[in-house]
Amino acid sequence: MKGIVLIGASRAGKSTFSQMLMKELKSCQIISGDLVRLAYRDEIYKYKTVKAGLMKEILEYRKFLKSYFDYSVKYSESLYVILDTVDFKPEDYKLFENNIIIVFGYPDLTKKECLSNWRTYQRLKDWTRNKSDETLLEKAEREIAKSQQFEKDSKKYKLKFVNTSFNREKVLTELLGWVKNELNKK
Repeated sequence: MKGIVLIGASRAGKSTFSQMLMKELKSCQIISGDLVRLAYRDEIYKYKTVKAGLMKEILEYRKFLKSYFDYSVKYSESLYVILDTVDFKPEDYKLFENNIIIVFGYPDLTKKECLSNWRTYQRLKDWTRNKSDETLLEKAEREIAKSQQFEKDSKKYKLKFVNTSFNREKVLTELLGWVKNELNKK
C-alpha cells in the first residue's frame, strides 16, 4: 500500500483533491480526519471528559488518527490510502515518512476572497454552511495566517505546498499529475 497525506488549512481543497485521486487511482481508501474527529469527540462527550474546543489539542486523538492511517496503509486491500486532515502541521512530517505529504493553503487571499471561495466550494454538509459571513470572516483571517505559516514551514521541511488561493481547479489538476508521477517513482 501507498499512503498519501493531505494536510493544511480548512477548506483549502483537501477533500476535493481526495475525491479526484479516488476517481483517477480507482483503488483508494480515504480517511476523513473530520469524520474521525467527530466520532472521537462524540465518544468522549459520552463521558463528559473534555470540552469541544479542546478536541484538536488532545494528543491521544492525534495518536489514534495516525495509528488508524498506519494500520490502513499496512492492511487495507486498497492500493492507496489517503488521509485528509487538518489535525497535523508540516512540522509533523516525520510522523508520515515514506508517504507522500501534501500541504494545502491559500496564503495570498484576503479575508473576503477566502469567504467567497468557501461559499463557492461549499457542499451541503460543510461546517461553513450554517455560519454567518461575519463568523467566517474571523475564521478566514486565522486560516489565512495559518496558510502563510504552512507555506513557510513546507519550504523549511521540503514538503509539497499547494497554493489554492486562485485557479483552484487548475492547481488541483496539475497536482494530480504530480502525484501520479510521485507514485510511479515509489
